[in-house]
Amino acid sequence: MLNVVSNVIHAAAGVTGADDFTWGIGVASVQVGSTVTLTNNTIGATGGQFARGMDFWNLPTSNTVTVNGGSVANSVVGVDLENVDPFFGAGSDSTVNVNNLAISGGSVGVRVSADTLATPPQSGANVVSGNMRANLSGLSITNETTGISVNAPTASSPYTASVQIGSGVTVSGGATGLQLNGADAQVIGDTLSNVAFSGQSGKYVLLSNGAEAGHEINATTASFAGSTGAGAGLDGNFAIEDKIQHEVDDLTLGFVRVTAGNVYVTTASGSIQRVSPRLRPATRSMWRPARLRKTLRSTRASPSRAPRLACSVPTSRAAPERPSSPRTAINRRSSMSPPPT
Repeated sequence: MLNVVSNVIHAAAGVTGADDFTWGIGVASVQVGSTVTLTNNTIGATGGQFARGMDFWNLPTSNTVTVNGGSVANSVVGVDLENVDPFFGAGSDSTVNVNNLAISGGSVGVRVSADTLATPPQSGANVVSGNMRANLSGLSITNETTGISVNAPTASSPYTASVQIGSGVTVSGGATGLQLNGADAQVIGDTLSNVAFSGQSGKYVLLSNGAEAGHEINATTASFAGSTGAGAGLDGNFAIEDKIQHEVDDLTLGFVRVTAGNVYVTTASGSIQRVSPRLRPATRSMWRPARLRKTLRSTRASPSRAPRLACSVPTSRAAPERPSSPRTAINRRSSMSPPPT
């Protein structure tokens, strides 16, 4: 058993993380049955820059390596879990728990990667040979360019990189909140729990290169700039949609559900001319193509507002109300009758 507790670690003034070999704490090759816990350590509060605040590799132990509390700052990557190590190459299946850690001021808050390295390792094979998983809870990520990055391209198959987002995770500032890249990048349980995104200049959630294809990610209890989808209202949900890259924008990606029974489409996301399969059944069941085209054309009369489309799929069969703003709300019903004129 190894407990690393209440250490204060910083790089010397002038040190940068550019070469990727300056790490605050590195945990490697924790074998079956061993126990490692990191508790209330402070990394990078002063001094130079680390490449990785905490680095984890090759953790086949049945007792999951765990981080409890503490902080990481001034590190290119705050917490890094990857299968291919720049020193030793490919490792085994690895899981790490990260609880109640504060990460700030770098390029990536948490990185989980099952991918080869652009520069081959100093020794060992530059191949992916294990599944990577990070379980996150109570995590605070502030002003990282990307808050959480999960990377597992198709070439890494059958190995995956995954993240389980538990309660109390917050991601504020930076450009991207959560990025899933590659067909084998996954969110465990297809849920974002109650993660809170705020202040991102780009996307709250960014899926790319086939990430979560065929899956629906439940984000109905997540919050975006302080509101869940259910509490954001129509304008708020359109704003949220513009900051999520998913199936509505690219049919090869998974779908992120922010409000139960609803799909939101805006021209800013480039998707109103390429409606996803989740929206097409509602469009066919309720709207004649000519009527839909006429409705979308009518919204262009107000140049200050881009045409938008909201598809609701409620359980009741109540007739939909006529929209009061230059947007189109489509309610899916079993009836084939057109909407009121």
